[in-house]
Amino acid sequence: MQKETERREKAEYIAREIIAEARGRLVLHFPYLDQAIYGLRPLPLKSVPFGSDGSFLFYDPIFLIDQYERDENSALKLLLHTTLHMLFRQALVGVRIQRPLWNLACDIAVEHLTESFDLPGLKSGREEARKDVYGKLQREGVYISAEAVYAWLCEHPPSDPEHVLYRDLFQRDSHRVWYRREDGIQLPDVPEILNWEEIRQDAASLCEAENEDKNPLFLELLRGRRKPKADYSQFLTRFLICIVQCDDRIRDVCMIRSRNELDAYLTDLRLSGFGQTDFRPVFELAGEYVRRGEFSGLAGIFYFTDGDGVYPRKAPPFETVFVIDSDMPGRAHVPPWAVRVDMDEDSFGSAER
Repeated sequence: MQKETERREKAEYIAREIIAEARGRLVLHFPYLDQAIYGLRPLPLKSVPFGSDGSFLFYDPIFLIDQYERDENSALKLLLHTTLHMLFRQALVGVRIQRPLWNLACDIAVEHLTESFDLPGLKSGREEARKDVYGKLQREGVYISAEAVYAWLCEHPPSDPEHVLYRDLFQRDSHRVWYRREDGIQLPDVPEILNWEEIRQDAASLCEAENEDKNPLFLELLRGRRKPKADYSQFLTRFLICIVQCDDRIRDVCMIRSRNELDAYLTDLRLSGFGQTDFRPVFELAGEYVRRGEFSGLAGIFYFTDGDGVYPRKAPPFETVFVIDSDMPGRAHVPPWAVRVDMDEDSFGSAER
């Protein structure tokens, strides 16, 4: 028993040293990611080889040491891969997500980004095989972000052999802890939840301020779309809107042509749907109205949602704002071509007319 305890303690010490070295190397190359890299709390856990839930950095010491003996850069690759998952809040998932496809989409997006960095230690030896996958997505017009790739995979589910092949090409860490709450996995309580949206915005500002050559893809993903500060009740009183209710398909459409009609609609409003969300039918409907001339000069769409659903894989030809209930967990993975707004109870209540 004592020898086993000593062996475990020695393995944990070595593993901590491996993580410390990988962190130091990453921060040296990506100083603007220090909050993200050092924000996660390392915690040894046999059931998770390597991964994070956004608060802890879980690792199996034996797994980490074994990987290091095979490739001294393995921890560097693992740590960056997992940190990028957290930076883009990919672990914040909804209960209706198709897990295998979401996991795969996140790994493809993160590894595509990783390969854009000029850091020799990040090379995997599988770049050529991965290029075939990237090329297929790009030929389909898919922007290689987790959200866009997931939407495409939902439309074009890979066969079982393809899924195994893709997973082997892109997977590095375990995503099991992403679903800890849904699956009832008991892990240590988190003393403080990291604000990954704030960390991402800080990283974007610091990265832009550097004088060195910048990675345009990374900057684009870091920037996202800025959250506009506005009173949206003013928007609703200035513009007359087509109101659509949709879950996985269109449930109700109402054309509003005057303020009186809007007031009457809101007074007698009956919500419908509540099934699994698919955002695509609304965009298809808007496009059809434009083609038929029923919408003249459509400026954009405001989509009120919890953000959990299947997004269009291509950007529409008009601006889109996804308005997310601020009481919902930060799980909404809004595409990079859209604006995300977190709505609170005051957002639509200040205008009087």
